[in-house]
Amino acid sequence: MYMTPQACADAGAAYPDYELFIGFDVGKSFHVAHARDRAGRRVGSGRVDNVEAAAGAFLSRAIGAAGADPSRTLVVVDQRRNIGTTVIRRARAAGCEVAYLTGKREKKARELFPGAAKNDAKDAEVIAAAAAGMPQSLLPVPEEDDGLEGARRLRPRLSFAVKQRTQCMNRVRAVLVESNGAFERLVDLDRAWALDVLERIGGPWQVPGAGRERLAEVARGASGEELDALWGSLSRATRPTEEQVRSEAATFRILARRIRSLREDAEELSGLIAAKVEGDETYRCLLTVHGIGPATAAQLVAGVD
Repeated sequence: MYMTPQACADAGAAYPDYELFIGFDVGKSFHVAHARDRAGRRVGSGRVDNVEAAAGAFLSRAIGAAGADPSRTLVVVDQRRNIGTTVIRRARAAGCEVAYLTGKREKKARELFPGAAKNDAKDAEVIAAAAAGMPQSLLPVPEEDDGLEGARRLRPRLSFAVKQRTQCMNRVRAVLVESNGAFERLVDLDRAWALDVLERIGGPWQVPGAGRERLAEVARGASGEELDALWGSLSRATRPTEEQVRSEAATFRILARRIRSLREDAEELSGLIAAKVEGDETYRCLLTVHGIGPATAAQLVAGVD
């Protein structure tokens, strides 16, 4: 793993005598690369498609043009995750050392090029120049921990499920407020019985037709006081038109099913993330902190870059 000159000195080791420095300004569809030798001579540059074969071909050409040893070639990217992983994998497979330059540090490195217009090609050149002349600004790219990387890949899906569920719940509340505000104040969408009522009976104006006995049957888990209050709320609002009532009922059924499904997705994803990080040292340390449980600890570990 890459070590800065200071880290090498602290470890009692010599900083490697790199022969070739390759900077990649990575992108979703393609990257832009710039390769320079230790004398500052450009040995290759250009667009590189975001596929491993293209990245590997550029690395081979640059190493060959410089007559460099792959083990003494330093490849630097400006993003180490997502769109940067293709370059990192290919560089390691070729035997090169890998590091990355954060956006803030890249901005400082650009000050070496006053007056230069910002573009992908110039950014790649700046990254390569920083690798050659500012090695202390680089950060190592740790080897992937399979469990932790798996958790990080699941975390965006969990965030997406939670966000969608919140949006659906907000939509239900908006329609309920418009239809019957008193009913809306009594419905807790985090409780299963409330979703059962909306999904199996419909909105507030389907409840009278279903009857009190049917309401009690569907709303299992609700207390007698909650059912009394819910039933009583029906007399405290004016019933909308029949077309509006039918539209609301369809909306509630669809959204209630969606909220339930998204909650199940979130619970499943949370469990998968927790299982993947349970062996992580940081995860175990977080569990010793008062107020942090397994779910929160897993989310914190998966969210740290």
